[in-house]
Amino acid sequence: MTERRYDSTERPLVSILIPVFNREELIGRCVGSAVAQTYRNIEVVVCDNASSDRTRDVVRSFAEKDPRVRLFENSSNLGPTRNWLRCLELSRGEYIVFLWSDDFLLPGFLTELVPLLSHHENAGFAYCPAILQSAATGEKTILYTPAKGGLFPSSAYIQDSLLRANSNMPVSPACALFRKSDAICNLEPYIPNSLSDDSRAHGIGPDLLLFLKTANEYSHIAVTTKPLVVFWSHDSSITVSSDIAYLFFRYDLARLYFSSVHQKSLICAFISELFIHKLRFLRSSDYYNFRLWRLYRNMGCSRFHIAKIFVRIVRILASRIIRRPHRSDRASVGEPTR
Repeated sequence: MTERRYDSTERPLVSILIPVFNREELIGRCVGSAVAQTYRNIEVVVCDNASSDRTRDVVRSFAEKDPRVRLFENSSNLGPTRNWLRCLELSRGEYIVFLWSDDFLLPGFLTELVPLLSHHENAGFAYCPAILQSAATGEKTILYTPAKGGLFPSSAYIQDSLLRANSNMPVSPACALFRKSDAICNLEPYIPNSLSDDSRAHGIGPDLLLFLKTANEYSHIAVTTKPLVVFWSHDSSITVSSDIAYLFFRYDLARLYFSSVHQKSLICAFISELFIHKLRFLRSSDYYNFRLWRLYRNMGCSRFHIAKIFVRIVRILASRIIRRPHRSDRASVGEPTR
């Protein structure tokens, strides 16, 4: 794709999409951060998923004061991912950002990301680091920090996301700006699998899949080094309330599906790293560890591919054992002896 000159006077409409369910205590801060953006040409699309608390009343108070806030009320709960799609379908902007109802944007989020994406037609999306803040302690941690800002190859994003156990690449779309046309094509509410896991019910996996599929269609990704969004970590958030093994499991289902359809050359490497990284879950969740293997086998993979995976696992484990210093040598490399 070619690049075009970015005119700072251009103000494409950006849709900030907020799917919400029973967040009366947090939705005000979320919507408030959207309307407080220094980039002014926005609409805020809020889709209430049949809340039973005062969520709608809080959003309605913003809509009465600011016509850019548009509230839509679902007559019944659609589930999380289908509500994301409803937000997307009702939006009118050229660009979109999904903002989860318990998170909030810093004022310069769009001012920073819109030019970054608009200037580079070869970039699939633009993202920023995120501040993870604990509701209990106030402690802050920076996520998704890049080595430098600008463009980097989308292949690096895909390989890092698939093959690094502790990837530093973004998973939550709340830190990223997408073109609406790409989001429509690449947001899949359901991840096909034979394990009876329905991502439409919990929403874990389709968010990562949106990143992966979009990255796969472009040569580069755009990033800034400025943290411009806050992820609010609290007891009722899905990442805190979910069992860690099943959280990994559902994201790995998304990775497995993506690699099997779009990056077949990486699937053996992905399965190998998956097995090694997940050994720590053997005691807590044999369901998690072994059913992914069964799923891979049921996809029609040949015994040759299975053999390649085991050979790769042996090589990885052997290389790591060889690199590991002997107990008597650990003190010399900074590792305490026991």
